[in-house]
Amino acid sequence: MTVHPRTDELVDSIRWSFEAFVMPDLTDEYAISVAHTIRNLLQHVSLRIQLEGPALDEHRRELRSVLSDIREFAEVSQCAALADVPGRVNAALEADGPDAVPPPGVVDLGEKVVALRWALDGALRSLQAAKGELGGDERYVAVRSAIRDCLGRQLEREAAWITPAFSGRRR
Repeated sequence: MTVHPRTDELVDSIRWSFEAFVMPDLTDEYAISVAHTIRNLLQHVSLRIQLEGPALDEHRRELRSVLSDIREFAEVSQCAALADVPGRVNAALEADGPDAVPPPGVVDLGEKVVALRWALDGALRSLQAAKGELGGDERYVAVRSAIRDCLGRQLEREAAWITPAFSGRRR
């Protein structure tokens, strides 16, 4: 059961009150600019409250899948640059915990995603170091493509709660 009003509803109420009672009385251009920035940030927070948890959980699942693919590729590769990748990926996946466990709160989920992204960063550096030796390998190309696709989908999810920087009034 959710508590009412929900957190996003509270933020929306604060934004509405700010727009209805504070912004109309502003006359200084700088104060008006700051007010528009505050309004945009409140909208951003409201959208993140609604969308960030599911986006993080989806990204976490994708990162786990991509890291598993990288581990499998590194395990069969004879490339020395990838020798420590399986162990580092296993450690990150074990630290993340089982995938079947219900997702934690947004803060904890964010921390889990950060840890998995560090593991992806390390694996990506190793893959980059192996490019000269493995760059033409079909599985190498597929793993690199899967990484780009995973990160691209996360950027698309995050774009849903970002107000474009140069739209509307701003400071």
